[in-house]
Amino acid sequence: MVMILNAFLPKLSALLVEMVQDEVGMLLGIPGQIEKLSETVRDIQCVLEDAERRQSKGSAIKQWLMQLKDVMYDI
Repeated sequence: MVMILNAFLPKLSALLVEMVQDEVGMLLGIPGQIEKLSETVRDIQCVLEDAERRQSKGSAIKQWLMQLKDVMYDI
């Protein structure tokens, strides 16, 4: 399941970043916040990749990945 999420996440993050940039940029005019959101999404992707490599080492990581996956699907 993590592999599916990992494959899906780059496309989701690119789509979210583009949507947020367009909407927030037009409505609020705060490009600095958009860049921060983009960095946060990239950070989440890196953490997911690292957690996938470590998944077999602990049930806490597996539980965290499941929760993060649920959150990403809600977005």
